[in-house]
Amino acid sequence: MAGLFFVVPKVFEIFLNDGVDPRTGLEIRPGQPGVEEYRTFEDFYAAFKASLSHFIGLWHEHSFLLNGHQGDIQSYYDVVEILDTMLMQDGIKIGKPLTKRDAAPPYDFRAVMVPVGAINVADSLAAIKMLVFDEEKTTIKNLKQALAVNWEGHEDIRKMCLQAPKYGNDIDYVDSIARDLYKFLIDEETKYHTYGRPVHGKIKGIGGASISSMFAGGTIIGATPDGRFAGTTLSDGTVSPAQGRDTNGPTSMLKSAAKINQALCSSTLLNVKLHPSSLTTEEDLKKLGILIQTYAEMGGKWVQFNVVGNEQLFDAQKFPDNYRDLIVRVAGYSAYFVDLSKGVQDDIIRRMEVSI
Repeated sequence: MAGLFFVVPKVFEIFLNDGVDPRTGLEIRPGQPGVEEYRTFEDFYAAFKASLSHFIGLWHEHSFLLNGHQGDIQSYYDVVEILDTMLMQDGIKIGKPLTKRDAAPPYDFRAVMVPVGAINVADSLAAIKMLVFDEEKTTIKNLKQALAVNWEGHEDIRKMCLQAPKYGNDIDYVDSIARDLYKFLIDEETKYHTYGRPVHGKIKGIGGASISSMFAGGTIIGATPDGRFAGTTLSDGTVSPAQGRDTNGPTSMLKSAAKINQALCSSTLLNVKLHPSSLTTEEDLKKLGILIQTYAEMGGKWVQFNVVGNEQLFDAQKFPDNYRDLIVRVAGYSAYFVDLSKGVQDDIIRRMEVSI
C-alpha cells in the first residue's frame, strides 16, 4: 500500500537556493552552506543528500502528527484497507485491518513514502555534473540565474542542459545517478517506523505509483536544471523517463529502468506509449510479450502501455464528443481521455512514442 507523496525536486530547488524556497521567500533550512562553494560534484551531491535526509525526517514527523491526531483521516485509511485485509493471508479469518493485526503476514511489504519527480532530479544532477564540474561550460551561479527567470535570456544554458544525458536511454552517466538516488531514498526510509504499526516495525521500502501527483508537484516548482520549465509536469511513476526525454527506443528505456534496484520498492511504475502501428500483427504482440518478460527478468516490477497515436489524441482534444470511449493510462490508473484536464492530456501526449 502506498502512502503520501514526497516531491523530490522541491527539496532540490530549496537546496540550490541555499535553504530558501524561491516560491515563497521563506528560509526553510537555516544555516545551509552556499551551493556555489562546492568544488567537486561528489561534495555537491553529498550536500544535497544531507539536505534530502533532513527533509525526509521533517516529512515523517509531519506524517506522524497527521496520522496520529486526525482521527477522520485514520478512519479513512482503515476503510481503504478493507480490500487489502480481505486479500491478505487469513484476512477474513482474522477480521482486522492490516495495521491492527497482532502479527504481520509473512510477505507484508508496505511503503509509506512515494517519491515524485526523482528522475527529474537525476537528470538535473547529470546536467550539473557534466556542465559545471566535468566540462566547466557554466557555473552554478549562472545556472541559478537562468532558473530564477525560467530560462528567459539564457536559452543557451537551457540548450546545454537539454543536451546533457537523460535517463531512459541506457546511458550509465545519468542512469548511475538515478540508481544511487533511489538507493539513498530507500536507505533513508528504513530509518523510520510506520505510525501505529509496532508489529510491522521499520519501513521496508518506497512506493512508486505517482497517481496524479506529478501535475500538482510540478506547479510548486520553478525551472529545473534538466531543462524543464517552471510549473510544468514532473516525471510520472517511479522509473518512467521525463516526458519526451527517452529517444533511444523501448529496449534502452527498459534497460535504464532495470538499473534501479526495484526489489525494495512496493511498486515501480514505468509508463510506455506505443503507436498503434506497432501492434498490428500477431508477431508484433509476441514482440511486446517478449519485451515485458525480459523486463521482468531484469528485475522490473510494473510496466503499463498506452497504445494510441498523438494524432488521435490531438483530435480528441478538438472533438471530445467523438472520443467519449477513449481510455488511457495516466499514472497508476486509467481514465477517459476527454474527462482529463488539458494539462493531464498534454502530459500524456508529450510522452515519447516508441516502436517495438
